[in-house]
Amino acid sequence: MATTKVRRSHPSASPLASITTSTDDSRRTDSSIVDGDEEETKDDLPESLIKLFRFASTNGNICHLLDEGVVARIGVDAVRQWEIDDSSRESWLNQANRALSIACQEDEEGSDGEKTYPFDGASNVHYPMLTTASQQFAARAYPALVRGDKVVGVKVFQPPTAQPSVLEQAKAAPQPVNQQQAIEASVKLQAANVAEQKETLENQAKASRAERVKHYLNWTVFYKMTDWEGETDQLLHQAPIVGAGFKKVYYSQDGLQSDYISSTRLTVHNDTKSIYRSPRITWDFDAYPYEIDQKQRSGEYNEDVNLSRSSDDPEEPRQLIEQQRFEDLDDDGYLEPYNVTIDVREKKVLRIEPAYTLDDIVINEIEKKVIKIDRWLGYSEFFFLPDPKGRYYGIGFGRLLEQIDDSIDTGINQLIDAGNAQIAGGGFMASGVRLQGAGAAGTIYQRPGEYQTVSAPGANLREAIWERTLPNPSGITFQLVELLLGAAKDIASVKDVITGNTPATAPVGTTLALQDQALQVFSAIYQRMYRGFKHEFYLMYHALKRWGTDKDKLEYKEITGGDFDEDFSGDGTDIQPIADPAVVTKQQKIARLQTLIQLAESPVGQAAGMLTTGPAQEIVKEGLNAMDWDRPERFIGAVQPNPELVAKVQKIQADTGLAQAKTQTEAASADLDKAKAGHETALALEDVHKLHRHIAGLPEENPTVDEQGQLPGTTSQLAQGQQGTDVAQQAMEHQSEMAQQANEHGSAMAQQQAEHESEMAQIAAQPHPQAAE
Repeated sequence: MATTKVRRSHPSASPLASITTSTDDSRRTDSSIVDGDEEETKDDLPESLIKLFRFASTNGNICHLLDEGVVARIGVDAVRQWEIDDSSRESWLNQANRALSIACQEDEEGSDGEKTYPFDGASNVHYPMLTTASQQFAARAYPALVRGDKVVGVKVFQPPTAQPSVLEQAKAAPQPVNQQQAIEASVKLQAANVAEQKETLENQAKASRAERVKHYLNWTVFYKMTDWEGETDQLLHQAPIVGAGFKKVYYSQDGLQSDYISSTRLTVHNDTKSIYRSPRITWDFDAYPYEIDQKQRSGEYNEDVNLSRSSDDPEEPRQLIEQQRFEDLDDDGYLEPYNVTIDVREKKVLRIEPAYTLDDIVINEIEKKVIKIDRWLGYSEFFFLPDPKGRYYGIGFGRLLEQIDDSIDTGINQLIDAGNAQIAGGGFMASGVRLQGAGAAGTIYQRPGEYQTVSAPGANLREAIWERTLPNPSGITFQLVELLLGAAKDIASVKDVITGNTPATAPVGTTLALQDQALQVFSAIYQRMYRGFKHEFYLMYHALKRWGTDKDKLEYKEITGGDFDEDFSGDGTDIQPIADPAVVTKQQKIARLQTLIQLAESPVGQAAGMLTTGPAQEIVKEGLNAMDWDRPERFIGAVQPNPELVAKVQKIQADTGLAQAKTQTEAASADLDKAKAGHETALALEDVHKLHRHIAGLPEENPTVDEQGQLPGTTSQLAQGQQGTDVAQQAMEHQSEMAQQANEHGSAMAQQQAEHESEMAQIAAQPHPQAAE
């Protein structure tokens, strides 16, 4: 029996209750609700919750669970409300479609490409400014966002490192002066060492998990998904023209998918602030009749729906919409999110699917009512520039260059028409002039170098023909076209310095500086694209987490060696693109790398340890990544420690120990001097005491002096001082022996390494016996 587990919560400001399923069947039922060891039947739950659990457990089309009247009403409402949303963006949509036609060098809708003004067959040139702008943007954006077969990264969040660390603090603590303090210091040092090792292992585990997830997502994107690169390439070419684009992430029978959806076919109300708050999101698409029939037979679409033929062509595609909308289908007064697929022409519903799962339902178990349902919204939005008026759909080059592009086309066509008219000539001819053999007056077409015979004297011919005077092509118009072209290139950032057509004599530094300055305007645009890709990869992570199959988990184990359920148990906030939104071109990457190397070689960088093995390897990895080398780690090997450097470190440690021993000796000597001074003071007081007794005529006695002739307090001070001196002397001798041994050991290792290298060099210099033969 399939069961559904409910984790209850008490009423609070933010009630927390989630519902999870324990069944392995894809077709879940709500036969019982289990809370711990107690089982609740349907009688213990409201009818609305039972309906809601049934909808969420169906895992597919729920049209068969609803009344026909409700289904029909949803179809009519969805199409009507889609038309309302579409009309709110009518102006933007017309402008976007016109911009796409211009970018494709197509004639406007309703035009056959023939101009009739100022005369039939006039010039109709469209300067390809918009085409060039979109191509240049895509050419710069794609390599900046995609590095070979890597596009997804996982950020490892670690707590900031304490300065100094707990272990360093324990080592820097004052040296113990007795056995008890030595034991306590040893325990603290051992605990600090264990804590540091634990933290290191935890950080390594986080980094390993990040590498596994990153590797699997990149493998899925480039080698398992249908055509992620092609869809992304289309996005980067169309979004800069119309101003927006979308990706739809979903999980199908073919696995994880991410399809590009043109912003002209994804509709939300233009006054909405965010797609994630919009109550209706509609995607209109075309489907062939055979595709609809296949989905009806498989159960994905409602099999009872019969669609009539719309034309004489039996295979003409039909327009469908997939709309995410809110409906109260469980009759509890709370609107739930659903994905509805409808035929637009007949307004018939083909599919109603919950946009939520059991895990997305939050209930207040005391009152047994729904508090919240988190909907699955699988759309990622990409914007080129935001609308200055705050409307939803962004703006692109099509809107920014519309008026300038029209003016450029007008100026160029005027120059061409003027030149054509000047070359062709024209004027008026008297009716009495007859061409030889023509029999009537008419238009004369004359090729260069050709003379035609006419039946008129020369003087009469000059008087009978009048050629109109035509001005040369306007120089002012030409200058205006150049001015407009410069302004358009400023907007589109397709100047020569950006496209790479710079003079060969220009200094490299100057060129890079000009490119960096010119591309600053694109930094914010790339940042918006970066956010869109970040959300797309976030949706991919959660789609796999929600609907990953046993096959996906087995593939994950084989490819990465990790546990799928454990590695995909996070919230996905660490998923991000591997690209750097602040770096647009490869020249910028190389310039940053050169700056990093210069810093590492500087005295400041050397003092910070940037040339040590670990940081130096990371610098090399950055350089290889900047040059788009695949798997840069294969070029970096393990580096053995330098024996001379090890000996120097050991000598420094020995000198440090000797200095500490000297400090302890000086402290002990100071304590001894203090004890001696106290002893002398005590003796002086005793002599004064004896003198006072003698003056008073009292017998001599020495009650405060012990058998050794010392005062008790003085004896203890002298003993303590002597003990401190002995301990300091022993510590100094021990540290000196350790320093000498470390120095001798390091020198021996360095000597052995040098002798070994010398022997290897001699062997390499000797000719090989076979070679000599």
